[in-house]
Amino acid sequence: MNRKLPGPPHLIRQGAGALFWLAAVCLAVLGLLAIATVFYDRAGLSPALQATLAVFLSPWSLTTYAATTCLVLVGGWYLWRVRGPTGPKAVAMPAPAIVGFLLLLVATIAGAGYLLSRDIDSAFREERYAQQRGIARLKARQIDQWVQERFVDLQFLATNLRGFPSLAQPDVRDLVELVFGQLLAGHRERVAVALIGADGKPVLSTGLDDLASPLAAPLAALAERARQGQAVVSLLVRGASPRVLVAVARPVADSGANAGFVVVMLSDPTIELLPDITTWPSDSPSSNVLVAQRDGADVVYLVQVPGLSMKPFLRMPLATPNLNAGMGFLQGNGVREGVDFRGVPVLAASHLVSALPWVVIAKTDVAEVMAPLDGRRHRIGWIFGGVIVMSIVLVFAVWRGQRAALVAALRQYESEREAMARNAGTLMQHARDAILLVAEDGHIVEANAAAEALYGYSSGELHKLTIRDLRADDDAVAFDHQWAAAATEEGALFETKHRRKDGSVLLVEVSSRAIEVEGHTYRESSIRDIGHRKALERQVERLLRVQRALQVATGVLLRSTSEEELYQRMSGVVVDVAGYRMGYVALAEDDAEKSIRIVATAGHGADIFSYVHLNWRDGNTSMTGSAIRSGQIQVNQDFTINPNVSAWRDEALKRGFLSSIALPIREGSRVIGVFGLISSERHAFDAQEVSVLATLADDISYGVAALRSRNRGDGDDD
Repeated sequence: MNRKLPGPPHLIRQGAGALFWLAAVCLAVLGLLAIATVFYDRAGLSPALQATLAVFLSPWSLTTYAATTCLVLVGGWYLWRVRGPTGPKAVAMPAPAIVGFLLLLVATIAGAGYLLSRDIDSAFREERYAQQRGIARLKARQIDQWVQERFVDLQFLATNLRGFPSLAQPDVRDLVELVFGQLLAGHRERVAVALIGADGKPVLSTGLDDLASPLAAPLAALAERARQGQAVVSLLVRGASPRVLVAVARPVADSGANAGFVVVMLSDPTIELLPDITTWPSDSPSSNVLVAQRDGADVVYLVQVPGLSMKPFLRMPLATPNLNAGMGFLQGNGVREGVDFRGVPVLAASHLVSALPWVVIAKTDVAEVMAPLDGRRHRIGWIFGGVIVMSIVLVFAVWRGQRAALVAALRQYESEREAMARNAGTLMQHARDAILLVAEDGHIVEANAAAEALYGYSSGELHKLTIRDLRADDDAVAFDHQWAAAATEEGALFETKHRRKDGSVLLVEVSSRAIEVEGHTYRESSIRDIGHRKALERQVERLLRVQRALQVATGVLLRSTSEEELYQRMSGVVVDVAGYRMGYVALAEDDAEKSIRIVATAGHGADIFSYVHLNWRDGNTSMTGSAIRSGQIQVNQDFTINPNVSAWRDEALKRGFLSSIALPIREGSRVIGVFGLISSERHAFDAQEVSVLATLADDISYGVAALRSRNRGDGDDD
């Protein structure tokens, strides 16, 4: 129950004002102290964390300081309103309300301080996680690149050996050994090269004498794998001087005199690669990069880091609890807190090497990681404690001078509310999107001008409809779900199909939410026509598929050994990757009938050619014949209306053909055939897509010319 404040308002203002401004000054001092705390000892934190603390980006800290700042502003406003005996009378807040407000304020500020401390800790950890993860990933990729470079070296060697006479001939050995020696001399990490025969034994080698016995079985197994392609393996050589070697292998030739031979190159990564991998990118007393390999049930550390007391090729059980290297192999890539080989708690990021059975571990002692946060939690506690005390003082001061202009504020609020209601109606009528106000039973009770234009109904006609009447689909389950979702506080955003008055269907995006008007609940729905946007998205997606098909087709050109293979694989690639209904290749015959022969098809509906006799005689209007005769690209955007395809329209529509394109294939300046594509969409071939497909047809023409030229050259040699 409200009661009047004792004493005249101007006396209340004098006492409360002094207390208020004292609390405000103390709060300002605390703010400066907070800023000083943020910038104090900045060298101990990373730039990203310094920036986060410097501007107090945490929502909890912003909430706390905003609350106390609002107390200062509101208190000053209230005290200004209590001017004197003729000014507005102040009304005291009941004591239970004051106590409840103070408890809520204290709980909010204390909770915000706790959450801020957690946010800082979480942000710091996440940043270190990202740093460790990035270093591990970078080092793993560096190893993968190193392996790829070894393959490049081996490819060069295999290419040279492929041109030699039979490697089994004794007089070739000296020349091969010379090549091996030159390869080893090119880089000090290359320690041995061997030529493995079909029996799995070295035919000749350089640098393999000391390793031949322990590596005989692994090299034979590696050679067998290499005959299926190129292969790589990491070899642990045990003995008095253990070492790790990386062996890469590649077959010399798939056929001919040198078929069955495999060339193997062994490299020692401990010479340059692994020492470079262990280099940490910044100054850190406990940060290291380790590389480990799984060997059965053990983890073997492949490199000894300077400054760490570890044995060369240290071996530990894979199942060692919380061992970071073991978790890297068992759990995959990630950042975890565990222990290293010393048993010391560390923050470690592990990343598996793609090319080798290795894992890279970027680790830092937990004690070093968390050191910059020591003491900051205590300073945050002192600051937030001071904010709580000053906030309590501010609330007490505001309580002494509050409610002086409450009635005037309420009157102004009502006036503004009425003005906002009038403005809301104006905004709804002039909005560009269609807006509908729908009652709980689904009837449309209000619609703006944009809705009338979108659906083609007048305002009176819309008021006679329900929202279900506008839906073009019959999915009652989806409608009920969306209707229920719109009744929630967040509302609902979904896409659906609506029907205009003329029966045409449009794809729309609906944003709907529940509102209350004078005690009644309505659905306010904002509706936007997204048909054009969706069409553009489909067009972009189709063009991207065509471009991907063009990229894949490049590989087909390089691998095809005959025209038939080229035609068939090209048709299959474009249909599978670009998503066309059917693709085909047709060649022009130089016979009297000027007939056209289908040499390759892919996709669906290829049996249509049994119903149509194609030729390229004058007067023939088929797409294929016109393309051969004119040498120009022929585009049919719609089978249903194009008179040039009337002869086989019915059969085409049965198979889902709606548009097509015929692209000439040339040998020199002469058109020899057509590369044809058929789509299940109308108007599927716009200018950009035609341009990309024209490039593809040029590539086919180039491939055909190259194959025929090569065949003519082979004939001359015979």
